[in-house]
Amino acid sequence: MIKKTMSVILISLLLSTLFATCLVAAEDTIETEENGGFIESIIEFEGETVITEPVSINKDNKVDLKVRYKLDMSDLAERFFFNRRIGRAILFGSEYFFRLIALPKATVNLSIEEKSDWCTAELDKESVEFDFDNQFQEREFSITFSVNETAPAFEEDKIKIKAEFVYQGNGSLMKATNTTTIIFRPDFVSKIDINATDFESIAPLEETIIPINITNFGNGETNVLVEIVENEEDEFKNWNVSLEKWDIIIPVNYDDNVRQINLKVTPPENFNNKTIDLKFYTRSTPVEGIDVEDLEGLEYSFAITVENDRSLETEDEFEIDTNLLIIAIVVIVLIVGAIIFLSRRK
Repeated sequence: MIKKTMSVILISLLLSTLFATCLVAAEDTIETEENGGFIESIIEFEGETVITEPVSINKDNKVDLKVRYKLDMSDLAERFFFNRRIGRAILFGSEYFFRLIALPKATVNLSIEEKSDWCTAELDKESVEFDFDNQFQEREFSITFSVNETAPAFEEDKIKIKAEFVYQGNGSLMKATNTTTIIFRPDFVSKIDINATDFESIAPLEETIIPINITNFGNGETNVLVEIVENEEDEFKNWNVSLEKWDIIIPVNYDDNVRQINLKVTPPENFNNKTIDLKFYTRSTPVEGIDVEDLEGLEYSFAITVENDRSLETEDEFEIDTNLLIIAIVVIVLIVGAIIFLSRRK
């Protein structure tokens, strides 16, 4: 009886060796001939990977996904692997022939394969485990990412996620690799700097030009609309206040991201200090596929106070002083004349 058992074991081991040789040869064929494999691992992804709405800047965005895994086998492989100890021994080692230990798990490693420099991304799992089966099993995972202010507005960006399986046991299963790509567009960042004097001394009745430099520090081409705010009715009556340009477009290129507009002010003859309030409305220039409301930026304010330099009043004061001087001279002459006249009479 013992001899018979030993014979069965030896024959089984011999068949295992022969079958393993056939399996390795079959795996070599897999690497060169698509869909011609004896046994191979299959990895797939599930989930929505295209984000249609612009992604907010400096805000975490989470995408939930699934990874699926199975063994794809020929009919012969299925019969040997799933229904025979010899199949398990061939794939995983002789210890599985006697069921001394449980079948191993298929570990699929997850990683971020590609992303932009202005993007940070993190997976909630670095690996997931599956049973070896000829039916797809799935595991959930998620990726959390954010983009900073240097991400180009509305330009298509992507994050590539990789799933890879390599069996590390005694046997030999074909490795499998697959990727999925998260596609999104960063939102528009409105950020301008207004550089101009906030206090200017100007002459009455003369046109004064006050330059205003606007710098675009945002992440996209920016349209700036400038408005002069009148807080009270007839606040600028008898004034001439205007802008050389009301509407400008500023590129995002840091070598050419400054534009100048000129504020023109002509005050009336007699005026007191006056504050001119300006509003700057920003928005992205139109982008195909982006809704109008997503183009809106921020609103900025700037105030310039102008004072009367009193240049006209100085001239008037000079004329008045001359008249007084003439009168004073006449009075002095009359007084001197009167004194001389009275002296001679004595």
